[in-house]
Amino acid sequence: MLLTCKCPLTKSNKITNIAHYYTMPKALCIISLIVSALVCLLFLLDMIAGIPFGGTEAGGLLGHLGIVIGAVIIGAFSVLTFLECR
Repeated sequence: MLLTCKCPLTKSNKITNIAHYYTMPKALCIISLIVSALVCLLFLLDMIAGIPFGGTEAGGLLGHLGIVIGAVIIGAFSVLTFLECR
């Protein structure tokens, strides 16, 4: 049995599927979390070992730290949004 509700995005009384309603935001949250984790891991690995981009001499330690902090913030926002969608 499919659950249905009135669509709040339109002014019509069109019936939509709830599964369609919440699948896309959850998928976008999960994709955002995966991408932010990969960016964080990649730049931490570059800061520590200097493998992908040539270490901190190429971009500077402050630039690497800024990107890692930004990736952590985006990951936290995606987790909080995912928990709100449940």
